[in-house]
Amino acid sequence: MTEEVLKLKLNAEYYRNLYRLGKCSREEAKDEILPYLNVVNKKAKELAKKYNQRYSPINFSYFVR
Repeated sequence: MTEEVLKLKLNAEYYRNLYRLGKCSREEAKDEILPYLNVVNKKAKELAKKYNQRYSPINFSYFVR
């Protein structure tokens, strides 16, 4: 995991916790979490293609559950 992805992950987890506690709105959390999810989904798609597996993306609602 690169340093940039690690920073995005930490930020996404922080806003997931804020959203769960009700300290930020859904839109605010979504704006901060989506850049991380886009990176993760892109990498997952590449790996799925490489190993001939089916790709299932992670969306916002799955991540904040």
